[in-house]
Amino acid sequence: MRIGTDLVEIKRIDRLMHEESFLMRVYTKAERELADRMGPKRRAEFFAGRFAVKESVAKAIGTGIGQGINWRDIETLQQENGEPFTRITGQAFARMHERGLSRVHVSISHAGGLALAFVVLT
Repeated sequence: MRIGTDLVEIKRIDRLMHEESFLMRVYTKAERELADRMGPKRRAEFFAGRFAVKESVAKAIGTGIGQGINWRDIETLQQENGEPFTRITGQAFARMHERGLSRVHVSISHAGGLALAFVVLT
């Protein structure tokens, strides 16, 4: 079992999300499509929460982003009830597998202009 957490300023992501190159580099097509269905305030929270998940997963794997792990290797969507779930692909998946990890448990919170993600890999 490994854990990772990250805290992101929503305002920072709100500024960055207006740059198409940032969105294309960091978020999967499915993440962008899900965000497009939300209002402006919720959209910034959504992207900030997903950014925090990506960082948290990379920290839990033990590499951080880079070293072959791509932002889009870590995708967080939501189930019908709104519960987030995370899919790992590419090098991130390979690194998890090397460490004997196969499941991702994720929690995302937003408060006071911040987005927090907490991840447990088992």
